[in-house]
Amino acid sequence: MIRQFARDLHINLRKCHLPSTSTLQSYGFASLYYQGFKSSKYSFTIPYRSYATFDYTRAPSKELVASFFDHQYVKINNWIFKDDQHRQSFLNYLRNQSSFSKDEIKEVVELHGRLVEVLNELQIGFQFLEKMWDAIFNRVVTDESVTALQKAIIEERDPLTNVFIRSARYDLYKKIITPRLNHSQMSINKSDELIEIIQLQSDKNAGITFNSKNIENYLLNENKNLISKQQLITLIICTSLKLNRGLQYTERDYTTQLYLIENFMAWTKMIENNEWFCNPDATQYDEVLKLIGIPPGDYRIEKYLQDILKLVEQEYQTKNSYIFITSIMRTLVDKAPHLTYKYFYFKDAQIRQRSLNRSNVLIQDDLTYTMQACLKFDSQKLFDLYKNNQDLHDGDEGGQESLILELSKVTKDWNALQKNFENMYGRGNLPLTVHYGIAMQALNTLRADEELGRLYDQLQKRGLHLNSTVMDALIRSKIRLLDQKKVVELFEVYAKMSSQGKADPKSVQKLFPLILKIPMRNRETSVVLDYLKQYLQREKETRQIFIDGSTFQKVMQYAVGIPSLKTIEATKALVEEYGKQSTEYYAGLISAYSNLDQFERADNMAYEAHRKSKIPFGEIQIWASQLKNNMRWKLRSPDTITSQYNEIKINFITKMSFCSAFQIFYDQGGISLISDIIQNLHNHGKLKQELTIFRRSKILQLRDERIYTTRLDFWRRKFEWHEILKEFDEMNGKNILITARTYRFVLAAVLNLDAKSGSNFDNSTDMLKQVLRFYGLSSDSTKNDRLSLEDDILYLARMVIDFVDIVGPEQSSSLYLNFVKQIYDKLGKNLDFRLSLILYEGLVKIFNEDKITMTKEFHRLRELVDSYIKDYPFKEVPIFPYRVTRYYGDMLVSWLKSHTPTRADELKILRVLQSGVKLETDQYTSVLKYFLEKLDDDEDYLDQVLKIMEDNLIHGNLDEYRSYLEKQLCYKICLKYLMDNYGDEDAIFTSYQILNNFYDINGPDQVRENLKSTNITNFLRSSSGRLFNIKTNPYGFKSMSHHKFLDYFNPEHIAQKGLFASNDLILLLRIQILKYCQNDKDKLRTYFKKHPKTMKFVMTEKSTILPSKFKGFRSIIDDISPLGNLNWKQNRIARASRVLKSLLLDTKYQMFITADANQSTPMLTKSPKHDFYE
Repeated sequence: MIRQFARDLHINLRKCHLPSTSTLQSYGFASLYYQGFKSSKYSFTIPYRSYATFDYTRAPSKELVASFFDHQYVKINNWIFKDDQHRQSFLNYLRNQSSFSKDEIKEVVELHGRLVEVLNELQIGFQFLEKMWDAIFNRVVTDESVTALQKAIIEERDPLTNVFIRSARYDLYKKIITPRLNHSQMSINKSDELIEIIQLQSDKNAGITFNSKNIENYLLNENKNLISKQQLITLIICTSLKLNRGLQYTERDYTTQLYLIENFMAWTKMIENNEWFCNPDATQYDEVLKLIGIPPGDYRIEKYLQDILKLVEQEYQTKNSYIFITSIMRTLVDKAPHLTYKYFYFKDAQIRQRSLNRSNVLIQDDLTYTMQACLKFDSQKLFDLYKNNQDLHDGDEGGQESLILELSKVTKDWNALQKNFENMYGRGNLPLTVHYGIAMQALNTLRADEELGRLYDQLQKRGLHLNSTVMDALIRSKIRLLDQKKVVELFEVYAKMSSQGKADPKSVQKLFPLILKIPMRNRETSVVLDYLKQYLQREKETRQIFIDGSTFQKVMQYAVGIPSLKTIEATKALVEEYGKQSTEYYAGLISAYSNLDQFERADNMAYEAHRKSKIPFGEIQIWASQLKNNMRWKLRSPDTITSQYNEIKINFITKMSFCSAFQIFYDQGGISLISDIIQNLHNHGKLKQELTIFRRSKILQLRDERIYTTRLDFWRRKFEWHEILKEFDEMNGKNILITARTYRFVLAAVLNLDAKSGSNFDNSTDMLKQVLRFYGLSSDSTKNDRLSLEDDILYLARMVIDFVDIVGPEQSSSLYLNFVKQIYDKLGKNLDFRLSLILYEGLVKIFNEDKITMTKEFHRLRELVDSYIKDYPFKEVPIFPYRVTRYYGDMLVSWLKSHTPTRADELKILRVLQSGVKLETDQYTSVLKYFLEKLDDDEDYLDQVLKIMEDNLIHGNLDEYRSYLEKQLCYKICLKYLMDNYGDEDAIFTSYQILNNFYDINGPDQVRENLKSTNITNFLRSSSGRLFNIKTNPYGFKSMSHHKFLDYFNPEHIAQKGLFASNDLILLLRIQILKYCQNDKDKLRTYFKKHPKTMKFVMTEKSTILPSKFKGFRSIIDDISPLGNLNWKQNRIARASRVLKSLLLDTKYQMFITADANQSTPMLTKSPKHDFYE
């Protein structure tokens, strides 16, 4: 029966949809080959791409690719890319070891597992995999433990087989797994069966092949269930489509995409009942439809959809081919709503262009999905769309009525909502539960609790099923009344209905976080954790799911606001105990660690999250979290090595994202990733690339304010207020959701324009009041439900402080105090510590800082610090959040200046400074100088000051000194190269006198003598050819122009980057040490022993060399380019650069180093046009 059905569909089992040669040529497949009909295979060409997140075929260099995999992947990364000696040693160990202990077997299996995880993202490692398997299996079996190791590796083959499937490397499966399976006589599993059916094979030249005969036999096998067949089709098509995606999308790639769609239609027709896609509830191929729905490359949507229609029409009639487009539209509502909207109007245009009957092209679902899309990306279009397509209305009980109600709620049109809802009564079974839910949400916003309860009672009397929207409105009304008992009761009602099949189970997980709202508001952390524990245990016992990853994200955010690492660790322990790890959980954990300056833990957790992703390294959300952490960590880096580590990771993610298909940004976390990439490119002055990716985000219709934030901040720092308003208008025009994150920049622009026009700040005051209304801080009825006060409060508070700062206390005090009152009313008294700091800053601006207020705030901060130290969950010196320590330092300096501390106060301050609290450099200078000047009262303070400097400051000075010495060596190499090529040594020295003085170069003889013993011949190039690959400040390019030479050796680039001991502090410290140790050599030796780095630096000439050099250099800069009227934007680096170039850019002794030059290569006579970046 099935075979007859297949013949009726004109499907030949051997030649399933194999195009003729002429067809191939017309598609642009002139080089496509296929084997004769005796073979069951055929192939079509796909450029050799990976299923991985990033497109490594376009990676700028092998070194870049080798720079990412760290932590538990260090050994694997080194074996793949770098360490030939240790790689061979490991392979020899596997091949020659006579026996293996149980621990050794476990370690080898774990290393193999890590390698397989890396292979999901980085298929360059297949070569090492082959060598590893060869060493394990093609060896003499000398002991049972060798057999045990081989068996353990084979038994753990499933993840590797899945990698082979996803990367289309059937050849490797046949080469390394099949022989071992045959030899061990081990039975095959599902993964083995799957890969043997599909036989996906990718090759640079031949393209990709799969076994059509096996696939079709499987699909037509009556003994195989429908779900497994659907999964097989989904796997083949999704894998092939992802392999076919790249940044550069050719005509051949496009043809391949169409060919895959053609096969998809044929195969689904073989197993499904007629037109499966005509059923809106058929979701079995949604993953395929999402991939098909994103137009490939830069191809026009119209052409792409027309080609799809032709393919579908080969199998089905015209009407149903348009319904296939409808099924695609449904899957894009959440992923790319703008495409759903465009596809609707494509279909509408087809009616005119092809003279088709409207009912054969557009159906009610088209309008419904497009209305849903409008709610997500442009709600203003929704009503006109509905009004202009009355023939597509879905009647009283369809979904469109609810969308109209939702629109009224979003636009705050309460009259329209009430009217539409009341008009439903008496029309069939209306209103339905969905309509009650929307109306009840609106009533909750209006705080109409009595009417809310009445509708709930009415819904129950009518016997309608509850949905999460109804219950969400009810629970939130009880949260507003702080009735925790009723909140839990209502949640339990819904959970019970869900367990009985009367409510959506996934909605339970959406509602659960509401249980935690009141305890979080009251800072009842133990209650929050008890709820988590209680419901996780119920999950284990009943298998009903209450908690998902988003709940853990919210708990992590709460812990950051306390702040409490102890809470984060307690939550983490529960997740691990109950096995609740997920992408959302890991993203929340990484973010929480990062926000509390636990950067190293966040970094380590990012790699764990990659490893535990459904497909290792396959979640964009984790890449986004990792990039954000690396950027924060680099900003707070205490030393150059840490800074470089983060720069490497940032560079990898940025560059690999930039050279991969931009469709990755449609995935969860994509907006965060692209906005941080834009920020990073801007930070590095790569404005062309920044603009490119910004424009690309517009083409992709990524409508999110975060993509604009970098540009808005850029215009703010340039005082280009009209440009900010221009960007704001564009965002409004695109109906992008705008929050306080953006409004802060817009208010800054309006404030400054008001100040210039002398309008008494009327416009900016009105704007700020309007924004506060959007957040419900004047009336709930004006609140924009899409804005979250809890999420945006820090931006909003900073925005209000900016207003107070410019307008002044007289005009802003009333508004500010009302804002503070509203915040306490809405969020309770236990505010996020970051918010408390901002609000105090505002109070000081309004009332000035009196001694009593400051003392109260200082004690509050000290209590927070003490609590953080007490609850710190790790056995190490506590690492404090930067916001806490910076503010504590400010308050401490002010308090010491205005108070007379007792000895107990002083000891407590020193104890806190030795407990992990890190101040700013100038704060340390003020506080430590205070204690150095108190040595007459207590000489022991000197030892404690030295300890604080040893632990927190001196590494910055040593880092700077090390950087100076390394740069000095590089400069000598360049100077010798100039002398060797130009010959006129005295003239060269005269020309470069300003740099010679700074780098302590006395003459040509000194340079030649110093370099003679180094044996350096290649400009200290890296393995990839980059010049001056030093630890503290590597150059990063393969060639050097004269312009870059002057930039690189600008002395101001050597200045400290992290914490350091100031010159004033060092001078006073040296004086005090000499004074109090003058007659006590033993004490001096003790200090050298206890604080070696600080003492060796402070008590030797090391501490005086650089200050002297900088003083001389800066005096020259100031003479040539006085500060005058320069504003804050012109910093020391820029001024020094301008002076150096004014003196040396046009010298006839210019520096040019080509990409392949060594120190004996004759210099070019003119500068290279580009610096090649690796």
